[in-house]
Amino acid sequence: MQLWDAIVIGAGCAGLTLVNELINRGGGRVRVLLLEERNEYTNDRTWGFWNTLNHRFENAVSYRWPSWSVHYAGEVTHCRGSYQYQYLRAEHFYKLALAPVSSSSKITLKLGEHVQTVQEEEDLVRIQTHQGTHVGRYVIDTRPIDQQNRNAKYPDVHWLQHFLGWKVKTEHACFQSKQVTLMDFKGGEDAAEVLGVSDKETDGALPGIPFIYVLPFSSTEALVEITWFGPKVLAKSVYREQLQRYLQRKEAGKYEIIEQEYGVLPMSTLPTTTQPTRRIRRLGLAGGAARPSTGYAFLAIQRQAQRLADQLLKGDWENFPDYYSTQSRLLDATFLRVLQENPKRGPELFWRLFRYANPDALVRFLADTASLKDLWEIATCLPSGIFLKQSLFPNFLQKKEMETTQIQGI
Repeated sequence: MQLWDAIVIGAGCAGLTLVNELINRGGGRVRVLLLEERNEYTNDRTWGFWNTLNHRFENAVSYRWPSWSVHYAGEVTHCRGSYQYQYLRAEHFYKLALAPVSSSSKITLKLGEHVQTVQEEEDLVRIQTHQGTHVGRYVIDTRPIDQQNRNAKYPDVHWLQHFLGWKVKTEHACFQSKQVTLMDFKGGEDAAEVLGVSDKETDGALPGIPFIYVLPFSSTEALVEITWFGPKVLAKSVYREQLQRYLQRKEAGKYEIIEQEYGVLPMSTLPTTTQPTRRIRRLGLAGGAARPSTGYAFLAIQRQAQRLADQLLKGDWENFPDYYSTQSRLLDATFLRVLQENPKRGPELFWRLFRYANPDALVRFLADTASLKDLWEIATCLPSGIFLKQSLFPNFLQKKEMETTQIQGI
């Protein structure tokens, strides 16, 4: 039985990026086995992000936009900076990422391999699939974690970014082709009616923060998504009706749904459920790549893969890097706590960021490449009271809440 230097479970974005980084670093001496459950690759997802990091898949990017907008309370904020917003389709990513894998003598990809057990031993890891047994010195596990059944206790927050997107072709020209609609909170204002609840029943609160996200490819073709930030996913019918209402409001006329995309991403301060062990590491969304406050993950996966490839080639497995800085984790945790405690103010807070912050500073903050000057710029755009309360006193607030509960129970 062959002993692999490393076995990567999952040959999606994270797994393929890692082996591409190894190949591009001349890692011919590292023998890697890629185990992928699917039997073939399809256009199963898309990624949108700002180009704040040079990555190896620039040639796979389908569209680039120089500006973006945020819509709130009848106002529209237009933003334009040094960075472009990029759109990458999975089919183009897979084609570019698989080419060097197929020509490498040290990388082996096996499709249709469903991993059943992963057993860590003293000097190796043994993986059992329905096809047989594989052994490797180290394992990088990129399989997604079930994010929908996790619970957090204050001061931790576990929210989800859940969305349904339609790529549509419309009868009438209704999209501004040169600008991304990053957040349109008008598209979420009818959520209470769609959910069948009144303001009186909910006190104006919704199960999260809904908004419309639009990537326009022409005046009559776009990817239109209804996105929610909140603790629980909703019925698919809710997303569909919100998309229908948005297209009606845009006077799109008749439209054809060319493609659909549904997803759930973590917005969480919780650690991954499986912590790194001596011979097993997690990578990608399973390794915490999704930015807790935004859900952006593609560029973080690139950074993860670059650092891990360096470590594998150096034989340095012990010092596993933390991909987000301490200051970023603190800011994300604070922002999520503020949203959780003040969900009705969520649209206003996002709008303030895009309305008043320098576009480049804000993009670098969202991409986790912000300087101290950038962070100060962001902080001055937000109401200081509620953010100081959640950043400086979360444990104190938890203690006071427990004391109040105990007193009320006497």
